[in-house]
Amino acid sequence: MDLFKQSIAIDPDNAAESYNYLGYLWADQNTHLEEAEEYIKRALGADPDNGAYLDSFGWLHYRQGKYEQAIAELLNAARVLKEDDPTVFEHIGDTYTAMNQEAKALEYWQKALALDPTNKGLATKIAQAKSGVSKTEPASATPIK
Repeated sequence: MDLFKQSIAIDPDNAAESYNYLGYLWADQNTHLEEAEEYIKRALGADPDNGAYLDSFGWLHYRQGKYEQAIAELLNAARVLKEDDPTVFEHIGDTYTAMNQEAKALEYWQKALALDPTNKGLATKIAQAKSGVSKTEPASATPIK
């Protein structure tokens, strides 16, 4: 962490990656959220269409309980990234769960697991979601038109 802070101190105008890394790290740890927001905004100011930075901003909003903002940023991140990213998909799934949209969460977690099949945390989330979805949405139910 100190190396990223040093990088920022040495050349703050060209430290977008360091700003994003620290901001994301704090958001992921659910600490220093105000500072994380400032850092991620600086990264986005340098590169507003960077999918990784958009993911960080979405994850920060998730941690702040701003789920509508989070999902918008995360879906945008998934859209602008050149390749599908399991972390972004997992973040989308986590946000949909927080919004009580388990079926959508399951869809994105499954996409993430397909890209990262060794992620045991994702496998657990999927198993839990499937057991919850099956209780509320029977497979034999006929959709209402």
